[in-house]
Amino acid sequence: MDKQGGRLTGTHVLIPKDVVGAVIGKGGAVLREIKRESGATVNVLPRDAVGTTPNERVVVIDGTIEERTAAFQAVHLRAEEEAKKLGGSPDAAEASADAAVAEANVVPLKVLLRNELVGVIIGKGGATIKKLSADLKVKIAINQPEMTPGPETLRIVTVEGASEGLGAAFQQMVALVDEAKPASQAALYGSVPFPSASSRRERNLVLVLESMIGAVIGKNGINARSITEGSGAKIHIETRAEKEARLAEEDSEEGRGADERQVVIIGSAEQQFQAQQRLYELLVADDRHKAALAQKGGRPARKGPRRMKVHFPVAVSALGSVIGKGGTKIEEIATNSGAKLNLLRWTDEKPDDDVVVEIFGVFEETQAAQNLIRQVVLERLLRQMGPQ
Repeated sequence: MDKQGGRLTGTHVLIPKDVVGAVIGKGGAVLREIKRESGATVNVLPRDAVGTTPNERVVVIDGTIEERTAAFQAVHLRAEEEAKKLGGSPDAAEASADAAVAEANVVPLKVLLRNELVGVIIGKGGATIKKLSADLKVKIAINQPEMTPGPETLRIVTVEGASEGLGAAFQQMVALVDEAKPASQAALYGSVPFPSASSRRERNLVLVLESMIGAVIGKNGINARSITEGSGAKIHIETRAEKEARLAEEDSEEGRGADERQVVIIGSAEQQFQAQQRLYELLVADDRHKAALAQKGGRPARKGPRRMKVHFPVAVSALGSVIGKGGTKIEEIATNSGAKLNLLRWTDEKPDDDVVVEIFGVFEETQAAQNLIRQVVLERLLRQMGPQ
């Protein structure tokens, strides 16, 4: 986490799993020393963390560019020493055959980057990656993902060369990535529809306050029709009678949705994005209209950005992946999206019922959370399918 916003901004590097013990040290002594001397925050993630490979573990380094560089060099030194004791690695054997990296270390630098940020390392026409390679006398390669890249797909940037070149490459890549990162993680993950080749239809709910449902429907239903026509999704706005029946069936102690109407949206991930965006725009326009009326009447207007509430169902079979060990994954999704997340459970639910994730935030935050959940579910499915 960074020191200002709680967002995941640390640099993620991979090290061989066989050398992790040397980096941590007995009782964590080596890791504490690295933290103390560099000033950076350094953590070795669990074996099942996102980005981990069968032969490597993820180390997250956070702090200023200088602190992260110093910490990386210390981590790499210990990893390199331990790898040499164990007899080297296949990466080094391949690297030694290249004259440009004849003095390559046993352990290369491997940085995990989101797919959206790889372009800053490559540069226009490959100019940046070529310059880094030539100036620092290193060899840089970027893996090709085996799946359609999504907003959280990780790519591996591998740098081979001497220690001095690896340290300089780390520092320069971190600087490039930091400069390219958007101020808002929600803008990164939630500003576009989820990129999926699948046309699978989702059934999601948007909860709209009773006082605003008229703005969503519009005169003679014109606004509701515009949502359907503009997105291609099917929508159904809960009637008063349907709402009363729903509340009568639900446990009155739960008290959910008494002042809200459900807007059901059925469509692909892209159609969901378009429909929810149009609905959100209608809510914002209603806020502006009411603010103008309040100003005319000398009354205080509502303050703060308009937020929306979305109910996003997750198959119970995928719930463990979405939650993560000890809740770490769902906390990460909440942090990266900026949305508030809550798992809804009902007393009469069945074992195979979908679990609803309630998402609350401004439009981009709610979309970011939905996209990140979709990505987790997709990656789980691909792992189950295995190599194709």
